[in-house]
This record gives sequence, structure tokens and C-alpha cells, in this order.
Amino acid sequence: MLNRPRLVWLFAGVLLGLATGCGSPSSQATQPDVTQAQVRVPVPGSKMTAGYFTIHNRGLTPLTLTGASSPEALSISLHTTQQTEGTMRMRPLGDLTLAPDEIVRFSPGGRHMMISLMQETPLTAGSDMVINLHFADREDLRVPFRISAL
Repeated sequence: MLNRPRLVWLFAGVLLGLATGCGSPSSQATQPDVTQAQVRVPVPGSKMTAGYFTIHNRGLTPLTLTGASSPEALSISLHTTQQTEGTMRMRPLGDLTLAPDEIVRFSPGGRHMMISLMQETPLTAGSDMVINLHFADREDLRVPFRISAL
């Protein structure tokens, strides 16, 4: 049986845990910041385009980006551009792990998303396209990407 001082300390510990969110998934995984999210208007006649963004892992543990999807796209794949034997070549990126507080930029000529659009998806500069970023150990992040002209 617990005596009164021990019971008070136990109750105080439970309250402190509840107040700080201890043990809840949301307290253990801080939302990453995504900025400068944009998708280019495709070249006329093309259903392929590219997407760019900056992601900042604000959490205390590594964050692994595994892919992306959108209801407006047939597929979205992560790529990187590398120079091989004097020629720039696009290669699949695979999973991308960000260390705590690391910032990674997806930009022209480097990491980027290749987006295969559906036939009925017209993209107009100034509008938004929602893209879901997928992670290994957390929920998807729904991000509005601004459509920008070439």
C-alpha cells in the first residue's frame, strides 16, 4: 500500500507526463517543415513535370522520406541529377534520411520530384497541387505545392 507522500509524488508524475504529452506519438515526432514547394507547369503537350521543395527535419531523431503521391498524378518519383562521364543523368533517389535539424533542398539540377500527370490534370500557374510526402516512421505530410510557370 502506498503512503500519502508517495501517492502525491506518483500523482504529480502522472500529471507531468500528461501535460508534456510524454509517450504520445505526436510528442516524439515533430512535424518537418516544408517550404518553397512548387511544381512547374509542364511544357505544352507533355504530361511530365518536376517538383521542388525544401524540407527541414525539426525533430530529435532521423526522418526518412520514402516517396510522394498526389490524387492529381499517376506517379511521383524522387530523383537526383548526377554528372557521369561529362553528361548529366537523372537517377532514382531512393529513401532520403535527414538527420535531426538537417535541411535538404530539392531544386533544378539536383534532387527533384518527377511527376507524371493524369490526362485530365491541367496545371495553371498560381494554383496549388496537393502532394503527400511519405515517411518511414511517421504519418504522411500533405503539402500544397504552388504551380509556377517555366
